[in-house]
Amino acid sequence: VCGVSSRLTVFLFCATGGVYRASACGTSIDHCVLAVGYNLTANPPYWIIRNSWGTSWGLEGYMHLEFGTDACAVAEMTTSAII
Repeated sequence: VCGVSSRLTVFLFCATGGVYRASACGTSIDHCVLAVGYNLTANPPYWIIRNSWGTSWGLEGYMHLEFGTDACAVAEMTTSAII
């Protein structure tokens, strides 16, 4: 689970393709999402993020968020569980 800066006016209308870049985001954390995977071979590399807004948002409920740039402050507030 990680906090992100959703900058709601942009995040609400997240494109259904491509990689959401750091330049499109703010730095104030105001939303939680799940980082469920990544693709380091893509250009640019990206996190696979699952949102809670249902399958009509983004890529059937997911988005690609630029990796390695702290896009949307994704690395600022994270947590995980050990099971």
